[in-house]
Amino acid sequence: MTAYFLRRLLGLIPVLFGISILVFAFVRAIPGDPARVMLGERATEEAVLKIRADMGLDRPVLEQYFKYIGGIARGDLGTSIFSQIPVTEDMKRRFPATFELSIAAMLFALLVGIPLGILAAVRRNTMVDNVAMAVALIGVSMPVFWLGMIMKYLFSIQTKIFPPSARISDVLSFGFEPITNMYVLDGLLRFNATVVWDGLLHLVMPAIALGTIPMAIIARMTRSSMVEVLSQDYIRTARAKGLVQRTVIWKHALRNAMLPVITVVGLSFGGLLSGAVLTETIFAWSGIGSWIYEGIFQRDYPVVQSGVLLVSLVFVVVNLIVDLSYALFDPRIQYR
Repeated sequence: MTAYFLRRLLGLIPVLFGISILVFAFVRAIPGDPARVMLGERATEEAVLKIRADMGLDRPVLEQYFKYIGGIARGDLGTSIFSQIPVTEDMKRRFPATFELSIAAMLFALLVGIPLGILAAVRRNTMVDNVAMAVALIGVSMPVFWLGMIMKYLFSIQTKIFPPSARISDVLSFGFEPITNMYVLDGLLRFNATVVWDGLLHLVMPAIALGTIPMAIIARMTRSSMVEVLSQDYIRTARAKGLVQRTVIWKHALRNAMLPVITVVGLSFGGLLSGAVLTETIFAWSGIGSWIYEGIFQRDYPVVQSGVLLVSLVFVVVNLIVDLSYALFDPRIQYR
């Protein structure tokens, strides 16, 4: 397995190199001039040319690209054109926010989707199955932005159960120094129960809105895989031996049905870590998705290039972890 892991890691290099070329080219193909966007439409041509020279945008494209790659090799991703903050600092602050939201959304998807799929498979072709799959169909069909706004209206404006936006209350943010920039975890590390509870309250609605579609996909995949496994001979043998239904389902059937589910979970989690633009925008969640969106809108080349490269790296690494996890569920799988 070690040799396989190392080969996959080495394979990341040409993939990320190709992605960097594509992103660099596509970003510069977007209509609009960053210098003009920064200074406004009434800026003089001399001022625009000066800003372009200061940012290096007047240099040949190949020279700009190799300068960018050289910066990556040194660990320097550049500086945001508009905020003048190093990209790495923004990334350190925003990626933990997306990671925290993605973990919460995936936990919701797993805790609801897998039991729902198992229940539908065990009670196949009954009312329970129909209701479970109807819930999954609604979940995968419901637009995230619509669900987010409805939840904010019902649970923030009408009932005031959950806060409408942001990651933590303004009152608590003053004087609180985060460690990892994941506020729930930081509250635990600081032994601050108030911050933990407030962070959880702010996390509930965006996590549910973001995790609804993965939940529906996981439920449908779990049902499909479980139905196939439950029809196998070894399941009938286990039942013939007198094993209770719970043991047959959880010990014999579920483990063998998990491989396709793991694949779906990995792809979904990689997508969540890529940054949910709509969810982060609706709930004012300062994560990677909203950061890249703002960078595209402002023609902030360093932000967009570095953000997309980070997203690609995360997606590839998550897929690698999923591949390696197959052997944990099926001992017959060996990596040579």
